Amino acid sequence: YWSMTNAPPSNETVTSQPIISSISSSQISSIVPSSNQSSVISSSEPISQISSQISSEPLSSILSQEIIPDTDDPLLKKLYKAQNKNKDAVGWLHIDGTKCDYAVMQSDDNEYYLDKNEEKENSKRGALFADFRCNFDSDNLSTNTVIYGHSMKDGTMFTQLFVYKRLSTLNNYPIINFAVGEDTEQRWKIFSCMITDINFNYIEPNPTDEEFIEIIEESKKRSLFNTDVDVDL
Repeated sequence: YWSMTNAPPSNETVTSQPIISSISSSQISSIVPSSNQSSVISSSEPISQISSQISSEPLSSILSQEIIPDTDDPLLKKLYKAQNKNKDAVGWLHIDGTKCDYAVMQSDDNEYYLDKNEEKENSKRGALFADFRCNFDSDNLSTNTVIYGHSMKDGTMFTQLFVYKRLSTLNNYPIINFAVGEDTEQRWKIFSCMITDINFNYIEPNPTDEEFIEIIEESKKRSLFNTDVDVDL
């Protein structure tokens, strides 16, 4: 189950944001090659000489190089590149039919990325970021994954979610794609599109079973459209 919401408004934001809630329809997993093998180099040459034979690059240059695991999945590639720049990147969000194609960050609070971009630079747009209470272990995602983002006047960030006020958009693009962890891409089917406020506590990442049922039922009641999508509890 997913919730996506707008972050607290700044001077550049627009309030009232469609919330897209969705249930996983399938999970795509790709295996990133790994190896537990080790190799031993034996030589009577001085260590300095061996080191120069291995690499002539400065150590700082070697350490700064990007490490991109071998994968054909475009979202995972984007996620790996984002993580090389900032370890706070926990996922990559992409929605077909929109310009929503961003890294999702996570810090130890829900304030930091309100005015910081994906590279931790000051920015009025901020970044998409997950609730700090969410778990992003690819094998154990939180029951209710909550992602925040500003709604900007220039059409960027979560302003794109407004396209789901049209039923035609929902019919044509019912899937949310989210790359998470080291080797997994999630695909989620939208079951509710709604415009809501803070009086509905749908942003609880780890609800009890009873609370989770209430979130789903209330989301369906508030949805702009009846999607007929079954949600497994």
